[in-house]
Amino acid sequence: MEQRDTAVMELRTRGDQTMAQPSQAALELRDVHKHFGAVCAVDGISLSIQPGEIVAFLGPNGAGKTTTIDMMLGLSRPDSGSVAVFGGTPASAIAHGRVSAVMQTVRLAAEQGWLLDP
Repeated sequence: MEQRDTAVMELRTRGDQTMAQPSQAALELRDVHKHFGAVCAVDGISLSIQPGEIVAFLGPNGAGKTTTIDMMLGLSRPDSGSVAVFGGTPASAIAHGRVSAVMQTVRLAAEQGWLLDP
């Protein structure tokens, strides 16, 4: 009986320690800005998404949703601010197979030569 109680106590202690440790964000944007000429597409977005969270970007046309996702995927760079995916660059996360995406239009991928059979 005493041995069983000790095992339960160890699990609780380990669980408390795990919960107390801050986890690394799956995605972190800090004060990200992006302009296209005089047009401000993204104006200082900051967010942190933890592993396992599900997030939806909602907003009207021109709100900067696609531009923000492009920066998350490393398809474009912010004019200022930072984007980190699992603590590194988007390119590093993609190279290590930690990120993937289905783009909203295949035409862009075909025009860029990313598809073998457009």
